[in-house]
Amino acid sequence: MKNYHPYKCTILALIYLPSALVAGLALSITCSAYQNHSTACKQERWQSIAGQITRLNIEEIAVKDRSMTHTHYQPSIYYEYTVQGLKHAGSFRPPIANDIEQQAAKDYLAKFHVGGAQNVYFDPERPGDSVLARQSKSQQFNLLWQSAAVFVLALCSFIWSAGKELEKFSPVPLGHRKRSA
Repeated sequence: MKNYHPYKCTILALIYLPSALVAGLALSITCSAYQNHSTACKQERWQSIAGQITRLNIEEIAVKDRSMTHTHYQPSIYYEYTVQGLKHAGSFRPPIANDIEQQAAKDYLAKFHVGGAQNVYFDPERPGDSVLARQSKSQQFNLLWQSAAVFVLALCSFIWSAGKELEKFSPVPLGHRKRSA
């Protein structure tokens, strides 16, 4: 066989692996974006009620990176609200960068006051589910379509590279195969 290459599997794996990894990553992001988008759509129908902030907290998160340890700070807001005579409690961790400094976390929490009134959005079907800020439907929608587009492009790249490589190793060029009757 004149087109046989002893390292055919290794060569094909090196060509397919990057495209397959990108496609897998894009599919994972697409699924996550779809879930977040559907959550944002549900939250759009949630009702608003006045709640009260019960506690403000800054959580220290130590992240070890090779030989160094970094400390990040995550602000949290704890609140309670009453729906149909039943008291509910919730907490909110704002969707801000994971690597903020302590002063930035303090600055964020400075907008809130313990005992202060705060709008709370809750699910009328499950009043215990609540948030202080609804997710942006348009942001989630954009992320969904962007990640889906990357997935499709990676998949096309994978198929295209597969066709090109299979053509190199095929004893008969792919465009010149005889059709059997």
